[in-house]
Parts: sequence; C-alpha cells; structure tokens
Amino acid sequence: MTTENLELDQMKNQIGLLKAKLDQQTIISEKMIYASIKEKTKRFNTFLVLELCIVPVFLLLGLPFTMRGVFSWYLFAFTFVMLTGSVIADFCINKFKRNELLDKNLVAASKARLLKMKQNRKVQFLIECPILVIWFGWYFIERRGDSFDNWDRTISLIVAFVIVLIISTAISISMYRSMQKTNDEIIEQLDELSKE
Repeated sequence: MTTENLELDQMKNQIGLLKAKLDQQTIISEKMIYASIKEKTKRFNTFLVLELCIVPVFLLLGLPFTMRGVFSWYLFAFTFVMLTGSVIADFCINKFKRNELLDKNLVAASKARLLKMKQNRKVQFLIECPILVIWFGWYFIERRGDSFDNWDRTISLIVAFVIVLIISTAISISMYRSMQKTNDEIIEQLDELSKE
C-alpha cells in the first residue's frame, strides 16, 4: 500500500511539473505572439510618427504661402483640418495597445483587433479618397484663378493636376494595400496558431 501511495505521489508530482511546464509554455507562446505582432506592425508606428511630423511642416510651409495670398485661408484651414483628422484617425486605427489584449485570450483578442483595424482603415480610405479629390479640385480652381484666357497655363495646370492626382492616388492605394496585407498575414498566423 505504501508503494502504491509513493507511486501515486510521484505521479502527482510529475503531473504537477508537467502542468507547470505547459503553463509556462503558454506564457512563452503568448509573449512570442505579441512580439511577432509588434514586429510586424512596427512600420505602422513609423508611419504614425511621419504623419505627426507632416502637420507642423504643413503649418510652417503653408502659412507663409497663405499670408502671401497663394492659397486662400479657407483652403489652408480645410487642409489643416483634413491632415489633422487623418493623423488622428490613423493613430486611433493603427495603435496596437498591449493592455487591450491582456485580460482576454490573446489569439482571439488579437485577431478581433486586427479585423477591426482592417475594417476601420477601409472606412477611412473610402472617406479620405473623395475628400482628397475635392481638395485637389479646390486647389486647381484656386491656382487657375482668373486667367481663363491663358490656355498654355491652363493646360500645364491640368497636366500637373492629373499627374499629382495619379501619383498621390497610387501612393495612397499602395500604402493602404500594404497595411491591409500585413494585417492579413498576422491574422493568417493567428488562425494557424488557433488550429494547433
């Protein structure tokens, strides 16, 4: 009987050690998951920092042009509000906070957060594209001014307008797709982890 009790105690100790190792393995996995997500979304944070730098640069460069009458105060204010709103929206969408995930299942919470990021980024993109077209139109009209009789200037402004619009649209779509692709890759990895 004592041999059986001794064997039972040894088995309980071994099960306890095994359980402790498994619990420790889960913690390591969660840390690795978070580190992987953080690494893949690091460029989102770099993008946010660059965007934050654009607003003061715009103020420093745009204000003198506006004061000289190159741009109207309305266009300047609209541009400032548009830039600030875009930066705030990007910050709210792309900032990945660890404390959002601590109280929940890390894989499920991360996946839900990433899906929400994708959805919010899509809504932001669909809102900002028409606003950008309106801004370019407004800028074009202001630059065109009262010189309707100078067709050479008009043609050059139209060509410049179209080129800048195409380039900015291509850059915006490229950035949007890149961010969405990064989210898709992370979600795919999380799906693989949840299957295991």
